Parts: sequence; structure tokens; C-alpha cells
Amino acid sequence: MDHANETDVKFNNKRTRGVTKKPQIAKNRSRGIKEIVQYNKKGQPHGKEHTDLESTLVMLARTTVPITYNDWREVPEDFKHKMWDYVEKSFVVDHRSRKNIISSIGIKFRSFKHALTKYHIIPFMNDPEHLKNPPDLYNFIQKEHWDKFVASRVSDEFQALRKLQQERRDKHIYNHRLGRQGYVGLELKIKDELGSSDDDELDRSELWKRARQMTNGLFDPATQAIVDKIDELTKQSKLGLLDKIVGDQDILTQSLGTPEHCGRVRGVGKFVTPTIPHSSSPS
Repeated sequence: MDHANETDVKFNNKRTRGVTKKPQIAKNRSRGIKEIVQYNKKGQPHGKEHTDLESTLVMLARTTVPITYNDWREVPEDFKHKMWDYVEKSFVVDHRSRKNIISSIGIKFRSFKHALTKYHIIPFMNDPEHLKNPPDLYNFIQKEHWDKFVASRVSDEFQALRKLQQERRDKHIYNHRLGRQGYVGLELKIKDELGSSDDDELDRSELWKRARQMTNGLFDPATQAIVDKIDELTKQSKLGLLDKIVGDQDILTQSLGTPEHCGRVRGVGKFVTPTIPHSSSPS
């Protein structure tokens, strides 16, 4: 299958990705041919077909929903039904994954608006002429929608909110370095290195740790402190010195010293919930 045609451009010394297109997917879709998405035993999609699915979700997030919607919850169900229909006509996916797939599109929609704001609006707030039209890279954005979006982003209200969000973001000190492979790809990579089978279970503390490892094999100081705790608790666990290392008191939770966030599980990636962290069925 053809690789994605990705438009990358430099912007203020940053590279931003344009619309990612998979022409072969569109061609197969017109012929009624679907890619079969595989799932691991946690119910997470993986493999090449999942990569193609992710690219399709990015395309839907950017081209289907007007950027004038402030919140994903405001997007009409009709839009979401049409996106799900598009996915089902292009891929064979477990119907139980609908909620997570639609949620994933919502996250990508928010990321797209963030990129537009950061790279195409904020640097030109003192150059109104530059903001008159959507970026050439995203010429599918209607001018009416662009004008409304720009007006909302340069407003004093949004700038105050943006500052508050930046302050909150600065408090997130354990940032992963996964890239597009995600936790699923990382887990497969580690298992390949260890010569383990797909059925072998990796402790999520190991995944969390490896996801934050720099290319030189080291960790930033804040993360290193947690890594040291993980290594010590792992050692104690192997020696049988820990009473409880499962559920809400496993190695990662004890190392971080904070409870799980509602609705997601740390160190495992998308499509896994706190109630069924090791389920084989997509939720």
C-alpha cells in the first residue's frame, strides 16, 4: 500500500504537518475494499492498519468539522455519525470501539486548532493582513470560518485562557517522547528487543519509563527520580517483598504517589479504561 503523502512545511523554524492523505485508502474505499484493523489483548488497535486508521482520523478531524466549534461536545451528532460511517466504509473495526474512535477524532480536532493558533495566528497578531486568509497549507478551511476563528483567538478573553492553560501545562513535568508509535508501538518494540511473545504481559511501569527515555538513554532529573522508585519497587517485587502491586496500588501508582486519573490509565495508551485495563475487547 502507498505511503501517506504528507505535506511538511517549515514555519518559524518549526515543522507543521499539512493534510495527510492516503490515496490508496480512498481508492480501496471506492472499490469496497476495507483494511482489517487488528487489536491486541487490551483491545488496542495496532499494526500498519492502525497507522492508516490514525491518518484517516486526522484527515476527518481537520476537514469535516468547522474550526468554529469551541468544544468537541458542541459538535452535532450528525457530524460524528458521518465520520464513523466513513471509518466503517474504509476499515473493518470492532463496533465497540466507536466511542474511542470518535473521542480520538475529537482530540485530533483540538490539536489541529492548537496548531493553527500557535503557528498561524499568535506570531501574526500584529500583522492583520497576514491573518486575512487561511494558511495555504489548509486551503480547505472556509474563509468565513477562518475569520471567526481568528477573531476568537486574538480576543482578550482567549489570551487570558491561553495563559492559564500554559501555566497548567508547565506543571506537567513527566512528558513522554513517544511520537506517532504510541504506547502500543513501544510495547511491541520492547517485546521484540526481549524476544517476548505478544501474549507476554509487560508491567505498565516499564512502558511509562521507556516512554520518557531520551534518545541518549537518559532521563530528565524529575523523571529520573520516578524511574529510581520504579526500579527499586520492581526489585522488591521480584524478591517478594511487596504485599500489593496490582490494581490501584501497582508499581507505577506507588512510584508516582498519585491516584489514577478518571477515565484513563497511565502508561498504556489509548483505548484502555481504569475499569478494564487488560480487557481484550475494545470499549
